[in-house]
Amino acid sequence: MEKTIKTSRLELRLAEDDKSLFQRAADQDGRPLSNWIRDRLLKAARAELGENGGKGKGKRRPSP
Repeated sequence: MEKTIKTSRLELRLAEDDKSLFQRAADQDGRPLSNWIRDRLLKAARAELGENGGKGKGKRRPSP
């Protein structure tokens, strides 16, 4: 398996209760918080864009 070098950062402001909830979920999953959040965000983005990552036809929202 090829390792990806991660050089970009994302800062996120959130309520302490939300962070605690995320931390508990990450702990339950046995992973560091940043890895858990990255995995969940990637899954959510792929689902939002469709299975093929938004290329071609996929789940799209109507224009306003």
